[in-house]
Amino acid sequence: MKRILLSLTLVFALIAPLDATAAIKVGGSCKKAGQISNFAGKKYICTKSGKKLLWKLGSTATKSRPVVIPTPTPSPTPSPSPTATPPNDLNTNSAITSANDLTSLTVCKTRDLTTRSSGNNGFPRPQGSLSGAVTPKILFIPLNFLDTPSFSDADINLIRETLKEVQDFYKKTSYGLVNIEYQILEKSKWLTMDRTAESYGLTNPRPQQNNTDALIEILAKADPSINFDLYDGITIETVRYPGRGVGQAFLSQIFPTRNGSAKGVSLETAGAAGSFQTLAHELGHTLFGLEDLYLFSPGDPNPAGSWDMMSNSSREFFGWSKFLSGWLEDQQVRCLSNQMSTVHYLESLELSSVKPKLILLNLQEGVTIGVEVRQLKGSANRGALVYKIDSRINHGDGPIKAQNELLYVGKSLVIDGWRVSAVEEGTEGMLIKVEKVS
Repeated sequence: MKRILLSLTLVFALIAPLDATAAIKVGGSCKKAGQISNFAGKKYICTKSGKKLLWKLGSTATKSRPVVIPTPTPSPTPSPSPTATPPNDLNTNSAITSANDLTSLTVCKTRDLTTRSSGNNGFPRPQGSLSGAVTPKILFIPLNFLDTPSFSDADINLIRETLKEVQDFYKKTSYGLVNIEYQILEKSKWLTMDRTAESYGLTNPRPQQNNTDALIEILAKADPSINFDLYDGITIETVRYPGRGVGQAFLSQIFPTRNGSAKGVSLETAGAAGSFQTLAHELGHTLFGLEDLYLFSPGDPNPAGSWDMMSNSSREFFGWSKFLSGWLEDQQVRCLSNQMSTVHYLESLELSSVKPKLILLNLQEGVTIGVEVRQLKGSANRGALVYKIDSRINHGDGPIKAQNELLYVGKSLVIDGWRVSAVEEGTEGMLIKVEKVS
């Protein structure tokens, strides 16, 4: 009996620890805080939780070498590359060709060679056109027909705003040389015709319709107290109303009236009336003798692009147009004819200073390549504009043809055997290289 009891005691002594170990589980009770037990490859730690001692899972029981995590060495933050600042002294660059090595400017003041043009695209300027610093006085005359709306106070207020816009435009584009003075005729003297606008052909007119006869009758209605000799220009307009209407400048024409002679006259009706674009464009004709640069006949309607007020929807003029109008001085224009390679600094056209603004490359009498620098509205960069002036081509037939895009730094254009390259941009202008290539 004693042998049986001893055997059972030994068996339970061997089995009990195995059963106790098997019973270990997370949250199970244990007896001594800090006690560690391994089971199924996991390590359990007896931990006091409140008043109880419970098993919690420790790290894996398998011994392994500790993993050493190196302390990262911070990489140096690269400094941002500084934005290249364009040089502001390109006008003193040593590569610029001396003025002594250029052609006389008289060669580039080419004549207008057309025979049927009412404007003028060369030198000398047409008789009666204004040049340089001027303060032209313009009389604005409201005009009513039996079939057109009458002017209201609101219409006149809109006209005043538009005329102010025209004044500001010419002052800016001429570098402060042109200061237009507008006078709106007093209401008691506004013109009222006895016929309809349609009877004069002023409603939906034919393309390039000549309205001289209608204008003569309109001026005959003018109040004799109006002294037309006091004004450099006369603008006659109906109120703005739907319809194509007319917008005609009567270039180089002088009309006798009951009191003096009317000169610099333009007539606008319907949709052409009250328009900044039309008013500013017609003054280019009546005051400064500039030609239409768009085409009257079918074809590319705007060979000169949208770079000039006399072409299409631009609030600027070509440097050539400014030179014709006396807004650029001779020292601001660099003339070339047969030089093989030259470098020039051109200041951006919209800036007001006496630095060079225009290169003229004369190919033959009446034919010239123009180069200038522009900064487009909303753009941070400047580019070179290249165009060809051909005064042998008539008014309205496309006497100036221009590239569509500006030449930015690194770009070039070959035209009529010459290469024009944009070399470097400065804060206010660019270096331009001109080379003969054939």
